[in-house]
Amino acid sequence: MAAGTRDLTSLPQSGSYTTRDIETGGFKTFAKIFSASDIIAVKGAAIEANEVVQLVDVAAGDVVKNVMLFVITQGTNTSGNTGFEVGTGDDTDGFIVTTASVEDLTAGSAIGTPGAFVYSQLGTGPYTLTLDCRGKLFTAADTIDLKITTSDLLTGKFVLVYDKLTLGHII
Repeated sequence: MAAGTRDLTSLPQSGSYTTRDIETGGFKTFAKIFSASDIIAVKGAAIEANEVVQLVDVAAGDVVKNVMLFVITQGTNTSGNTGFEVGTGDDTDGFIVTTASVEDLTAGSAIGTPGAFVYSQLGTGPYTLTLDCRGKLFTAADTIDLKITTSDLLTGKFVLVYDKLTLGHII
């Protein structure tokens, strides 16, 4: 089966909202644990380069920030280096841009550097201003996606951690 989009949004995740969380405007932290075997089970075949994995459903009006991806169990592949990006349908590396091969990262390692949804630059030269935007407001329903950018992935277990605030009742 060729590389394509795989949906893991139905796998359980931690975290939930209460009325009090929304009333105070507080962000809630969530964690989504997934493994290479989860992706292989949904796909029904080996994971290839350019595979996109939909990890989390996000509703219109949600704000997502502080997206982090950590290694629980070191990944392996058959050849080359496996890279990850984390983003959305409109920007596959909006949250995390890969900087290291998954195989080189041991348990507890963080994957990648911040993407476009995290930092924004205004101006050029001596007048450049870097803003810490701290997330993305979703104006339409979407998913937080993991893109396997290079090589294949045979094993490994990972956790995606992120903060979310639901503003759909306001917008």
